[in-house]
Amino acid sequence: MAQRETEHATVNAEVNLVTVEQALGVAPKERAPRHYGEWTWLRVFDDDDLREFVAEMRDALLTAGHSGSSTIVEDVIDRWRITADELADPRRRRILLGLDDVRNVMQTKYMTATVLSMP
Repeated sequence: MAQRETEHATVNAEVNLVTVEQALGVAPKERAPRHYGEWTWLRVFDDDDLREFVAEMRDALLTAGHSGSSTIVEDVIDRWRITADELADPRRRRILLGLDDVRNVMQTKYMTATVLSMP
């Protein structure tokens, strides 16, 4: 990535990070998508997870600033976005949060597939 693009990506991430930090000052039930800047996908996380994201992103931005590469920032965003996508699905959320026993889910899927494949 060219230096100018790297700087733009880093500044954009910094602006979004400040926006998310400010969102933590708003009661969760009162937060709107605009409170997350361009990272509206973060709204699936609770405050503890958001604080963890903020800390990880701060570290990534510091590293990016020293290295001149925004790759680490992009990696952090990608990993958290993938997790957010998984948490947005109610069934996956229950599994990820340990609210469903994975074995029960797998057994249910197996039984459903078996029934659907019967003549």
